[in-house]
Amino acid sequence: MMNIRRFLYLFLASLALFGCSKNNDATPNTDGTAPTDVPATFGVRHDIPLSKYETVATNQAPFNTSDYPDFTPVVFINADHGEASGTCTGTLIGSQWVLSAGHCFFDPAKDTAPTSISKLSILVGADPNNPIETRKVSALYIAPSWLDGGDFYKYGNDIALIKLASPITSVTPAAVNFTMDAETIGSTVWYAGYGDYSAQAGQDASKRSKKHALENILDRRMGGLTHVISGVNYEGGTLAFDFDDPSGIINTLGDSYANDQEKALGSGTSTNKALDWEATTVQGDSGGPLLMKINFKWTVIGVLNGGVTEPLVGLKDGAYGDISTFTRTASFRTWIQDTMKK
Repeated sequence: MMNIRRFLYLFLASLALFGCSKNNDATPNTDGTAPTDVPATFGVRHDIPLSKYETVATNQAPFNTSDYPDFTPVVFINADHGEASGTCTGTLIGSQWVLSAGHCFFDPAKDTAPTSISKLSILVGADPNNPIETRKVSALYIAPSWLDGGDFYKYGNDIALIKLASPITSVTPAAVNFTMDAETIGSTVWYAGYGDYSAQAGQDASKRSKKHALENILDRRMGGLTHVISGVNYEGGTLAFDFDDPSGIINTLGDSYANDQEKALGSGTSTNKALDWEATTVQGDSGGPLLMKINFKWTVIGVLNGGVTEPLVGLKDGAYGDISTFTRTASFRTWIQDTMKK
């Protein structure tokens, strides 16, 4: 009798393991339409509350080891300018310098001039509703190729630098990658920003969203994008990752369907395995840093541009399958270094 019970126990356990394995190895969607059999979510995994991602961004234990980047250099940017108004994210890369995205301050299709520096402010800390420090801006520099009718997918040129009116000495600036091809596809990357979750359930719509951090896998790397202006070559480059669901059904950068924006990101690999802190970026995250460990040091390798429009037909922003896109810092080594001498 005991042997029969043991047999039944082992048999049922094997079925459970088989079921889990089948779920994790599910065939990614390949017909170009957004699947309806995965949980709805916005920005973060449906099974992990946003508050947990916010805790990671504070670097409180156990998130204060070398396994996690230092997220304190990630700052909140408040901009007030026409079509470019709203919240953006930036990274302190020098005591008086913040790296961000060009479109946060200038939309080539709609704006006639960049945001006035008088309408910009930089807030330090995990909670922009109660910033640790606030800084005014003394200068704004946007990549020339973005000002000249910026086109991210064609030129990979959505990048900007902000010079602060006074230094921030309480935060150690983040390191920036300037080495081409140091960003290894398939590596774990982290992102942190102030994406707008105010309209989501459980959030206070009257307050700014707190800093949150997420991890993903680098799926795409594109370089050699050139924009010629008055005979001068301006280099550009892009990086990207997708938002995989825990069941493994959606893997937009690993399936057979790709729209024109996705194709512009080039070729690469993509696993359908969601990481523990898997997530994507949302509005308000623009300009924030993509971080990878290079030579044992967490380093900024990209600046958030936004994402691919409907990587699957009918897919909503922030849902599983969302693709986040970044301007490659290595492509802007000369411009960044020369600008920071001003």
